[in-house]
Amino acid sequence: MRPTNLFCLLLIFFCLSLQSCASFKEVVNPYDEEFHCRAKDTEGKCVDTPTAYDDARHPEPTSTPGQIAVPDPSAGLKAEARDSQYRTITNLLENPKTPLINPPKILRVLILPYKGEKNELFMSRYAYLEIENASWVLTDIKEN
Repeated sequence: MRPTNLFCLLLIFFCLSLQSCASFKEVVNPYDEEFHCRAKDTEGKCVDTPTAYDDARHPEPTSTPGQIAVPDPSAGLKAEARDSQYRTITNLLENPKTPLINPPKILRVLILPYKGEKNELFMSRYAYLEIENASWVLTDIKEN
């Protein structure tokens, strides 16, 4: 074996022996998976995403200890408006009506090299001309 191959083999062996001291899980994912909520009581709650979604959809009435929770007379209207918003967003997500834009039509013109009036040389270049403007096309409109 050549010395460079031996060195590479020893280096690989050394790296593998270092990783064998840690568990396979720590080698693959070195980050701590223990989540500890550090939020104060005045800053909200630490909950997972589904729980936060359920809390937003169905909030609990707030009451202080020793008091009876008095229902808000406008709570029904607020809940109905919130449910209407959720239905609208759900419909948009399930059946999107995406407007499209037709790109503008651009004409690229090659200008070949030429000599000017005062014997100056103009090299070849491109000029870009906008022939048609961009236009919006809505997918739900049928045009003839």
